[in-house]
Amino acid sequence: MRRRFGRRRKSAGAGEGKPAAVDAARWLTRIVEDGVVAARELTPSNPADIPESFAAVGVGEAQDGSRLVVAFAPDGGNAALAALAVASGLKEESNFEGEVVAVAPEWSGAARRRLGLIGELPFGFRALGNSSFVDGAVAVEAEACGEPDLFSPQQLSAHLERSDDRELFLRAAAALEGLASKHGGVLRIAGRSVELVLLARRVAELRAEEQGSVLQVHVPQKSTTRLSPDELAGALDRLEGQLRRRLNDRRVRDGEDGMRTRVIPLVVTAQALRTEVRWPLGGSDAETIDLIGVDATGQTYVGSVRENMALPDLAVVLDEALRARASLPTRLAHAGPPLR
Repeated sequence: MRRRFGRRRKSAGAGEGKPAAVDAARWLTRIVEDGVVAARELTPSNPADIPESFAAVGVGEAQDGSRLVVAFAPDGGNAALAALAVASGLKEESNFEGEVVAVAPEWSGAARRRLGLIGELPFGFRALGNSSFVDGAVAVEAEACGEPDLFSPQQLSAHLERSDDRELFLRAAAALEGLASKHGGVLRIAGRSVELVLLARRVAELRAEEQGSVLQVHVPQKSTTRLSPDELAGALDRLEGQLRRRLNDRRVRDGEDGMRTRVIPLVVTAQALRTEVRWPLGGSDAETIDLIGVDATGQTYVGSVRENMALPDLAVVLDEALRARASLPTRLAHAGPPLR
């Protein structure tokens, strides 16, 4: 297992707000006693790489004597990843050929999409839902439809009614594009914002609001400025000063953000990508997907770089990769044919 996932490093204050552990003894016992899976017994067996808050994994025997791996989690997608990770490790260590089962009270749309990523496996796999494992009524939460995908500042400026506001917005966007080019960052559209990303972090965004354009700086120091023609140059000068501070910060350069930025060209070379787009998905300060690209045959790639990647980290990467999939034809349209 260690060859697949690195251990998550503990941070100060990890006890505060830490997710509750999945009670392995309770849920694995119920799975056996309720006959959800025809097992003689299941012994809790979470590797160090799978936190107890992510899923509970049990290894044992089926009624017919064959080997069995069962994982339970409140979220079905986590149960599936945990079960497959443990079974893959057993396959390498002892040629596991039994059955793998992921059990959850419910399978959300995101969890079912993760199942769609599973290819051919060297062992049997099933995903089971058991609503009796839900304590009491289940609250149904609305899921936001989200903003339509826009891919240019010109499209985004159309939100502004006044022509002067649109002109100012496009001037500011062009200046951000210049800063991105100058300092090795990228510019992207997310919702109603043009976002500037540098060293794997969203550092600033230009928003189109009803009253005009707003420039918000996220790192290294937060600030918000409502732009006017007289204020634009000064706001951009202050932003560039912030960018230089981040670029010159040794802790950033030598930390994971700097490492991710340096590794991207190595990934591009290793996969022989003829086109790449860095940090394509917007809407958050911390980036999950580091690049998408296309090789000479037209095959598309989605890449994420980390110093250490535990199973919960991989779960987030997979979900974001699935979110990116629908927009790949547009984001990579400049790549030219062939494009699959």
